[in-house]
Amino acid sequence: MDGIELADEATAWSEATRACGEMIAAIDGTLPVGSDWIMEIEDNFGPLFRIRFGGERLR
Repeated sequence: MDGIELADEATAWSEATRACGEMIAAIDGTLPVGSDWIMEIEDNFGPLFRIRFGGERLR
């Protein structure tokens, strides 16, 4: 996903969590075990927030 410019940090967080929710909902059973997924939210100075999602086998 390409970056978009938003008004402030709260708006960036809100948009990122909304977008992540949509992407996770679209997985629909196809996430491979052992996969990691990361979204980084940046400002002009670098990373601001990071959202992680993944799946791992425990046994």
